[in-house]
Amino acid sequence: MRLADREPTVTVRSETALQAFLLPILDTDEAIVAIERVKARAQKRLDRLKSLPPVGENPKFGMYALRLGLAQARATIEWADETRHTLRTK
Repeated sequence: MRLADREPTVTVRSETALQAFLLPILDTDEAIVAIERVKARAQKRLDRLKSLPPVGENPKFGMYALRLGLAQARATIEWADETRHTLRTK
């Protein structure tokens, strides 16, 4: 089977998504602590990905996966900042 013919599998359970879903049942301070923890983990991942050297002789090898990881980490950080702001201003 060719790679282009396969549907990618998607993890059904995400601890981060579950925590985001449950934020409304926490008081504001607890919710912000949870968000900061998610943001810190995403920032560590972003920093780690940014520090990776090019792999092998072909610098494009792994480039798309790296870009996906960078985009996911940045999106999580942006979500955390927006959500924290929303909680603080409600």
